[in-house]
Amino acid sequence: MENTTIKIAIIDDNPYWHKEIIKIIEHIKSIDEFNKISIQLSSFFYGREYFEQTTEYEIIILDYEMPELTGIEIAQKIEAQNSTTKIIFLSGYDNILQPALKANSIPNVVDFIIKEDFAKQLIHRLMKVIKRLLDINFIKVEHFTFEDNFQYRQNEKNAMVSFIDTKKILLIQTQGKETTIYTLEEKCFVTKTTLKSWKEILPELDFGIANKSTLVNFKFIKIINSKEIILINNEDIVLARFYKEQFKNEYLKYREWEAKK
Repeated sequence: MENTTIKIAIIDDNPYWHKEIIKIIEHIKSIDEFNKISIQLSSFFYGREYFEQTTEYEIIILDYEMPELTGIEIAQKIEAQNSTTKIIFLSGYDNILQPALKANSIPNVVDFIIKEDFAKQLIHRLMKVIKRLLDINFIKVEHFTFEDNFQYRQNEKNAMVSFIDTKKILLIQTQGKETTIYTLEEKCFVTKTTLKSWKEILPELDFGIANKSTLVNFKFIKIINSKEIILINNEDIVLARFYKEQFKNEYLKYREWEAKK
């Protein structure tokens, strides 16, 4: 990867969170995968300060509870100025933030994090947003093949390592204690990683859980109806009632992101 610059702004009225976020970004910069990325970081303690300057940022980490302008009002103004900026909300109160985001649809908001447990979440989610902005698609996967017998697969030392292009992953399905990655080229990779973990590892906006055992790449959906998803290879996937609303909301957000690229 060539040297690339990502501009990130923190907007929070509490200096403590600025210090914590700066530590996290320094940690991300130390990871091999990101060592050629130049991250320019700016801090603002009020929305007014942010709007008094003219720099456009790729990512903004924004506190929900702000004086003067609220976090929602700041996000709406950012959206009006620059529809490509990605916003990650921070809040101390999950029961306040989620209803507020539902009531105020802001496509620029790609994630939200509760401050009580934010360190690990922010590292992971910020990395995913940066990867998507820079079009970094490959993930390292330890895996087996269908030809490997069950006993052989119980020893993780026997696993192979491959780099898989996430843009070519069609779906991932759980079978017992294993998950299998199916790609567009009809390749299969048997892994010990859980479906929930894959959802966290893969690009934030590209994949959705259709049912308790299936993760689908939004890119390869042909049709969604009330009970099933039909992929471009005409494979039918059950859309479970429990996951339906979230899946459709995430798919809509994916379509909005793609339309802005």
